[in-house]
Amino acid sequence: MKFDLELSAINVTGKYFDCVQVDGCNFHFSQCLYRKVQALGVVSLYQPKTQEKIELRTHVRKVTALVHIPVAEIGDAWLDVIEQAPESSVHFNDYVCRAAASE
Repeated sequence: MKFDLELSAINVTGKYFDCVQVDGCNFHFSQCLYRKVQALGVVSLYQPKTQEKIELRTHVRKVTALVHIPVAEIGDAWLDVIEQAPESSVHFNDYVCRAAASE
């Protein structure tokens, strides 16, 4: 089943239908990450006009693309993404780490 990242619906489905694979919607996941970029105040950096802005935009897109990697390989892929991360993405990366750790 696909959900639009509504945690309550995901939790209830997983609790009562343990044979169902629950997936989040990639569109809503991407929107969630972009809203976090806005909340952190780096949205002005996200507009691609300078090299720093282009690097941040590329970084956020790489993080968004991690959902397409097999689960067993996400840890290594995340480390690769972090190694190439621009300095302006530190708070965003912290958020992603906290969110992933809470899963």
